Amino acid sequence: MSTIPAKVRALIDEQHLVQPGDTLVVAVSGGPDSVCLLHVLRELCAAYGLHLHVAHLNHQLRGAASDEDAVFVARLAAEWGIPATVSAYDVPAYQQAHGLSMEAAAREVRHVFLAGVAAATGAAGVALGHTASDQVETVVIHWLRGAGPAGLRGMLPDQTMRIPPLVPPIVGQDDTRRVSHVRLIRPLLAVTRAEVQTYCAVHHLPFRDDVSNLDETILRNRVRRQLLPVLRDYNPGLDDTIRRSATAMAEVSRFLQDQVNATWPAIVRDERPGAIAFDRPTWQSLDPVIQRGLVREAVSRLLWGAPLDLGWDHAEAVLNLAARSHVGAETHLLHDLVAVLDHDALVLGHPDALAVPPDGLCLTVDRLALHVPGCTRLPATTWSLEITCLQGPVPALDALDPPPSAYCVYLDADRAGADLALRRRRAGDRLRPLGLGGTRKLKDVLIDAHVPRRWRDGVPLLVDAADRILWVVGHQIAEDVRISPQTQRVIRLHITNEPNRPNHC
Repeated sequence: MSTIPAKVRALIDEQHLVQPGDTLVVAVSGGPDSVCLLHVLRELCAAYGLHLHVAHLNHQLRGAASDEDAVFVARLAAEWGIPATVSAYDVPAYQQAHGLSMEAAAREVRHVFLAGVAAATGAAGVALGHTASDQVETVVIHWLRGAGPAGLRGMLPDQTMRIPPLVPPIVGQDDTRRVSHVRLIRPLLAVTRAEVQTYCAVHHLPFRDDVSNLDETILRNRVRRQLLPVLRDYNPGLDDTIRRSATAMAEVSRFLQDQVNATWPAIVRDERPGAIAFDRPTWQSLDPVIQRGLVREAVSRLLWGAPLDLGWDHAEAVLNLAARSHVGAETHLLHDLVAVLDHDALVLGHPDALAVPPDGLCLTVDRLALHVPGCTRLPATTWSLEITCLQGPVPALDALDPPPSAYCVYLDADRAGADLALRRRRAGDRLRPLGLGGTRKLKDVLIDAHVPRRWRDGVPLLVDAADRILWVVGHQIAEDVRISPQTQRVIRLHITNEPNRPNHC
């Protein structure tokens, strides 16, 4: 058996990359690495009972050359008797729409495509042609960018990645084949690029040359062609040294990730699409090493599994925000992410998600007339406000059902009137909070209630015909409409959230 198949088989067995009878999707670009990978796995099919499926995505980055690559891969798969899925996607348009680097955009789109092919074929994973030489370059690039252990570990032989949804979807992949994760395996990670080239020559394997590999405006190419040759003058065994360091960092990273995973359930107060909130008191009790790990994990989840884009400066900015800043302060991270300090939480997320409370209670219109009595749904939310006029004598406060709460209040019907509405706050708003005697600025009421600044404009305010604030929904009712010994009639206002019944009014 030649050297490469032996190395691949050893890595497969050591890392348990495949099980007997597995179907594997093989990502084939048409270059020597992926063609070599496909040939080796084809040779090992009998030993492991593997079923292979070729996948190729035309990134539409190199015009006619990209189209020719797709034709080459389809023809090669047919000649070798392997089924194939060949699709195309406008990666440049995706890159511009999302503000990513071209490399990051291509990676995201490619992972979505490969995940879809794996789901459609029932594959156990996707095999990629990354080599030991790619690993060296990756670690050096991450080091240049100031990465921590998770970056300096390089690529893993077996890794599960989160993937984003794509709009529009990739040609040939319908919604039923979109999945949230993809398992990636790298059987060539113990094989150098020089060994791959020799293998292709010995076995007369055809492949496509990608001229972009010569473009030294691309960082990876400059590292490969300029930096690494200089470093090897200082250490001829540099590649082995870097790979050993990557292995050590992988162990450190795995240990830290275990600590982060153990801490996550206790510190996360809210996790929803676009936002993650950490409990601030718990955060302050943690070692900075774990705090950085939590930031990385949050960014990874918010950016669909791309944590290596997070630099040291970004992580430190979040730690400094939590340690030294005032409530309401924020810092901007990568890819439009923001970290915001609340009274009792440290929140990371996308601006649109942070503008809405976790429960979704907000008023999205300037003014909303209410049905009195009756039920009114708050537009674009799953919340509804039901107003009921109670019959009979005024009940005792301790006999009210349901009991008064932040979401259920009882008011003097005559003082409130029948012309009620919800509106958003305005400059100069004041009210007479229950039990205070005088008036207060609405802004101060919301501050005392620890409502973050970004949510205050959406807090629903119950007002009467004269535009007096009668109830800051979820927080405070006004003295003017409290139930008193003089009250003759009572109305109940009950705001409820029913996510599965958004139109129940």
